[in-house]
Amino acid sequence: MAGGFGKKWLSPGQIQTLRQQASRALQQRDLATAIRVLQEALATTRSLPTQQELHRDLGDLYRHQQTWDPAIRHYQEALRLHPNSPELLYRLGNIAVAQARFSLAVDYYQQALTLKPHDRAVLSNLAHAFLQLQQLDQAKRCYQELIAQDPQNVECLGSLAHLLMTAGQVEAAIEYYQQAILLAPTDARLYNNLGNALHSIDRLDEAILAYQKTLQLRPTDPQAYNNLGIVLQENGQVAEAIHLYQEAIRRDPIAAAAHYNLGTALLSLGDWEQGWQEYEWRWMQPQATPRGFAQPVWDGTATACLLLHSEQGLGDTLQFVRYVVEVRQRCHRLLLECQPPLVSLLKTLAEVDEVIPQGSPLPAFDCHASLLSLPRILQTRLDSIPPPRPFQLPSPLPPFTDRLANDPTARKIGIVWATGYRPDLDLQRTYRQKSCPLGYFLELLDWPSVALYSLQVGGNAPDLDPFLPHPRLHPLAPHLKDFADTAAAIRQLDLVISVDTAVVHLAGSLGIPTWLLLPFASDWRWLVNRRDSPWYPSLRLFRQSQAGDWQGVWQAVKQSLALEWTLHSNRDPSHPIDYA
Repeated sequence: MAGGFGKKWLSPGQIQTLRQQASRALQQRDLATAIRVLQEALATTRSLPTQQELHRDLGDLYRHQQTWDPAIRHYQEALRLHPNSPELLYRLGNIAVAQARFSLAVDYYQQALTLKPHDRAVLSNLAHAFLQLQQLDQAKRCYQELIAQDPQNVECLGSLAHLLMTAGQVEAAIEYYQQAILLAPTDARLYNNLGNALHSIDRLDEAILAYQKTLQLRPTDPQAYNNLGIVLQENGQVAEAIHLYQEAIRRDPIAAAAHYNLGTALLSLGDWEQGWQEYEWRWMQPQATPRGFAQPVWDGTATACLLLHSEQGLGDTLQFVRYVVEVRQRCHRLLLECQPPLVSLLKTLAEVDEVIPQGSPLPAFDCHASLLSLPRILQTRLDSIPPPRPFQLPSPLPPFTDRLANDPTARKIGIVWATGYRPDLDLQRTYRQKSCPLGYFLELLDWPSVALYSLQVGGNAPDLDPFLPHPRLHPLAPHLKDFADTAAAIRQLDLVISVDTAVVHLAGSLGIPTWLLLPFASDWRWLVNRRDSPWYPSLRLFRQSQAGDWQGVWQAVKQSLALEWTLHSNRDPSHPIDYA
């Protein structure tokens, strides 16, 4: 009836009785009864403050059930009745976070802060929402305000440090971790995170101390053993690293990262019987993306149609595609899926029936294998590595190769100074470690009989621009559309000098003398303490004697060049120098 005539309104005491009944239902975890009773109370009270409280309570109950829509409706009605409630705005923000509606959450939290400035719970959740939106500067300001309110808040110090790590501000992150450790010197987590930060900027000795302290405080933590093992392995202490990986596995037999790292350590020492088995754990790591084919993984026995597929980088594909010769002997039809830039080159492999670019539909097949799993399947050892598979050059040769063929310069050297840049922090570190300053390469132009041909492509190719034009410096990047073009160029060079990139694998497969410049913490495939490679007879390895020492590497390179040219100074000009 209009005006509510005839409706039975309950007294405040009766409403209170219903709320107590709802409270008892909650204590018994009977949410349905609690909701029903509160809805009855809401329908029978004329008190606006009581209605606001009941809408809030119902919102809480629905939020507890993760029934978001009715929770939002009740909170919004409560907010209509009490517009200046920071607590209701905070609750609505929390639901928005639970729904991954982070922009909406930010709006609610910021409204709450206008009503209740400096509220710690709101600031903390606002920082989280900003992080989810990748608005790192705004999140940083929230944490800084929280720390200004309470400089001894270890949790906020650690959170800000983690945020700074995410933003790549590692030195600042280290300072905050150290501040937190001073306040909480027995918090193993802080030492572990400090170790991660120090490791990321190659302060290995300090990272080792931080990880060792982590283990003192948390001696049963398998991840701490794994982390310390990684740093020791990069520091050249491979045997000690193996012991730590094994200890991590003893404490957690399915620790995929420790198994994988153990595999790389064993492979680097030439223990391939166990190494290849452990290396297979790479598929169990969180960042792995197994293909998930319905067909089974190949076990090495005879099969009708086998699909080999690439994984990891272009260089890995070029290195392990050598196995097609042996694999083809065990299948009637062989398919190869690879990265698009390699398709035209790998189509020259006579053993492969069809080459499919990654991302294209696949034909039918009976079983499959990753290229990097073939050494395990075929039980490869150091003395049984198949020879590189030489690739056929495109016919006719690309027009730009005429310039190389007709170049009267006696010594044509191909150069690559940088690996492919990636935005991920770990890959940035790999890029930084493997890449070598271009200036070292350009010093070879001081030798009048040298011409440099840049095989560098991608984002670093323009590094040459400030030094052009130069009569003996030739950027080939505009002509290298794919790896078939690169192969045609490399075949006409006397020598390739490169950091650890796919070009090394291509030049090595072609049998071209190749000098590989390696960082102190080099990849497992180059083994340890070797100047040659069982993978490529034409390779010579130049290793840093300590982290970052490219000057020492180049001193050895120039001494070797001088020696080779001196030894061959009286050679027949029609015979090339044997740089290998």
